[in-house]
Amino acid sequence: MLENSTALLAFENEKKWATKDLVKLKKETAPEITVGGNFMLPDPEWSADISFSYSVFDGGVSDLEIEKQQDELTHIERNYEEQKQELLSDLENKMNNLYLRKEQKELSELRLQREEMNSQHQKEKLNRGTITELEYKQQLLQEDESHLTLEEAHDLIMISKLEILNITGIF
Repeated sequence: MLENSTALLAFENEKKWATKDLVKLKKETAPEITVGGNFMLPDPEWSADISFSYSVFDGGVSDLEIEKQQDELTHIERNYEEQKQELLSDLENKMNNLYLRKEQKELSELRLQREEMNSQHQKEKLNRGTITELEYKQQLLQEDESHLTLEEAHDLIMISKLEILNITGIF
């Protein structure tokens, strides 16, 4: 999920560019050292020079720019971690939802079994004449409702699985 997240990928790219900008700023404000030399033939004379330059009169502007860029990088990293935690929390919620829906399906199966047994019992009563046809049909309706509830539970489980596939980036 974390590897497939476009939001996290965007934060990673943003962090990469902010890091490059920070390195660039540090290079621009670092002291510059230049080395040179000269050698002339046939004379055995040669010369070498080293130059050093550093701006001391920027009024701390470069340090402020570096600090601002470091703050930006810290902000990006914090947002990345928040997004990551949000994704993990969302996945955990969807997994818990799937577990709950599976439990509800099992309960629906038990209710259906009970209604089927009640229907069988009501049919025997109808055959003996102890209940009316209307009472038996009401029981059959309850059994049909239990069938529908079980089908709905199957559908909800499938939806939960699809949601998990979607959030993980697999689907």
